[in-house]
Amino acid sequence: MLNRKGINDPFLRCCYEMRILPVNLPTWIGVPISGNDAFREADFEWQLRLLHFLKRKNLSFNKVTSYNLQQFVWGFDHPSAEKTSACKKYIEFLIRNGLKNPSDKTDFSEKGILYIISERFLANEAQN
Repeated sequence: MLNRKGINDPFLRCCYEMRILPVNLPTWIGVPISGNDAFREADFEWQLRLLHFLKRKNLSFNKVTSYNLQQFVWGFDHPSAEKTSACKKYIEFLIRNGLKNPSDKTDFSEKGILYIISERFLANEAQN
């Protein structure tokens, strides 16, 4: 709960501008996504920053282009195609689960989140 950077911290800045308390993030922020290891930042941080970026650009999820995602990724150290791909997969996940734009207040049930997470990890186990 303590941070020396305060509002200069990118994550806290996004929380402030989106009017979200860091301890009350929606359950659909921080979901493990295939390719998330391209980011040095935790899942909840880059995903919230992506949603903040899209909200500032006034883009719904179905209007996001590869160019938009590349613009977002350029805000991180070592931008890469892998980071862009992870962002695309996250947006696809949100769309599949009924979210349309970054301002949606939809909250998944705990059972739904557990299913999504287990589906991903079970799929990874089957591939190995």
